[in-house]
Amino acid sequence: MKGWTLAIETSGAPASIAIAREGEPPIGMTLEGPRADVARFLVPAIDDLARRAGVERARLARVVVGVGPGSYTGLRIGAAAARVLASASGAALAAHASTLSMAAAAPPGAPRIAVAIDALRGDLALALYERGERTPREAAAPFLVPGRDALRWLEERVVVSNRPDAVRASLPRHVEIVAVIPRADALLALDAAGAPPRADARPMYLRASAAEERARRG
Repeated sequence: MKGWTLAIETSGAPASIAIAREGEPPIGMTLEGPRADVARFLVPAIDDLARRAGVERARLARVVVGVGPGSYTGLRIGAAAARVLASASGAALAAHASTLSMAAAAPPGAPRIAVAIDALRGDLALALYERGERTPREAAAPFLVPGRDALRWLEERVVVSNRPDAVRASLPRHVEIVAVIPRADALLALDAAGAPPRADARPMYLRASAAEERARRG
């Protein structure tokens, strides 16, 4: 019997989940609402999605999670849920950078791709990719850079972003920005295409949280 894979993507808004059996189209669900609601309803939503697919959580063969960079709260929610589900079902756990699935959605003719995420405080989280045969190849893992210094990393690359309007403020008008939201079904497709998973499923926090910074100053 072909195995079932569940994907969880909570790095940005809206969050999403998707499930598919090997070789078959995915069934997906978008989770709208505040982070607190996503935390409360993520597992019930997964149960509902599994019922729609006709599979029990205990029969999952693989759990795939997007680990950012992105929202601190969202990443914690997704990573924790993925670990619990994989442990409870005995499923394999695989993590991918959320920026990888965003890069995969760049225009087909783009050989060099940059993913730019608004990291607030005037900074951008950037990740650089080259077009691969089946999945994008990582040229530079996600890193934090002041928005005013971002252009030198982005020249001759198509830029994809989940918040083009916010990112646009840091970039000249001639830089093309394609709107792409990280999605669970894209994670499923990448994983099925053989994208190498990350070494662990820890969220990719590129800076300390505001609470951690206050504690350090305290």
